[in-house]
Amino acid sequence: MWLDVNHIILNVVVLKNKNNSTKKNIESKNELSKSLRIFSMLNFYSLIITNYIYPLPDDVLVHTFSMLSFKDLLNIRESCRKFYRLIDNNRYRLSIKNASRIVIESNKKWGRSTFSLRIDIIKPDLIKGINLKMFTKNDIENGNELSRSLNFFNIKNLSSLNIINCDSGRIFKSLKNCFKNVEQLNTVYIDRVGVNDFKDLQCLIENLGNIKHLEIRHICIGTSKEDDINKIYPCLELPSTTTLERLILTECEITKVLDNNLMKQLIINNKNLKVLEVFSSNDTFTKQLISDFLKVQELTKKIDYCDHNEVTLFLKGTCDIDETSASISQNITLFVHGKNLSKVKFGDLNKHICIFNFCGNCKQLHGWINIMFGSEDKYHTNDLSY
Repeated sequence: MWLDVNHIILNVVVLKNKNNSTKKNIESKNELSKSLRIFSMLNFYSLIITNYIYPLPDDVLVHTFSMLSFKDLLNIRESCRKFYRLIDNNRYRLSIKNASRIVIESNKKWGRSTFSLRIDIIKPDLIKGINLKMFTKNDIENGNELSRSLNFFNIKNLSSLNIINCDSGRIFKSLKNCFKNVEQLNTVYIDRVGVNDFKDLQCLIENLGNIKHLEIRHICIGTSKEDDINKIYPCLELPSTTTLERLILTECEITKVLDNNLMKQLIINNKNLKVLEVFSSNDTFTKQLISDFLKVQELTKKIDYCDHNEVTLFLKGTCDIDETSASISQNITLFVHGKNLSKVKFGDLNKHICIFNFCGNCKQLHGWINIMFGSEDKYHTNDLSY
């Protein structure tokens, strides 16, 4: 009986989709006849569901659904409110999948702002090496619907989270309660963050746990009005982050919310940080960042045993790179001067500076600190694409 029930319900879902598709493309008598046949069959199956399947106890229906494939389960979930409620409320008794990567993207069309959600499920495969399955849902209208969609998956072992083009605070407000105890999350990519979203964004990042790679691109006030530009905005705070190995932060030209105290604390707290990439048009902030970066590296350098770890600071800005890098080179020369265990090497046009350190244990000279300068951030455009 279970297979018959599933067969009937799936037929209704398939026929509904076919009927909707045929209605849009009726151009001949044959297509009209096909549409009428589909409509007749749809009524027949719907009648069976209404009279014989709906009255079944919820436990019976849930047991029936548990025998379906995950793809069929998602289709049935969208067929009617009752099935949607049953599947959502009993998702852990059904075919729940372990999400490997989540991509959330904002869609703005026809005056509406919605979200699209993509869940990637990656499994090892003896023949192919990797087996990838993707599940997508478009036109998500609010945070509650997004949360319900995410709850249908097990995200405990999630490895990557991408939030693209979502400059609306409701996305971070919704997600901060969804992501808790995510133990395997390695990479987080976020772009287009509004300054009014900082509080919810900070709560979300705190809930994400042991992140190794964090990118926050295009921090922006979202307006070019002179009154808004001259406002003093709160600085971004990430006090609980301690496991970063790579950190990328970019702010737009008119947004000066990156703070030297924040950067210094991040460098101190994240002992394994190997790459720090910052885009800012604030020349004063940039120069102070280099000074703080050098001081922290000097203070945290291990002297009791061989510590050949190399760190990189990559700076991008809209100011005069040649002038900035030249003046900074002088400061770095002064920093290294008098330290018998260090030497400095300048690359072409002073856009790459490498500081070497002499290890007192193994008596070897090794790369220690790389400082590189670039121009505009390629991600930082109005037509951002990922």
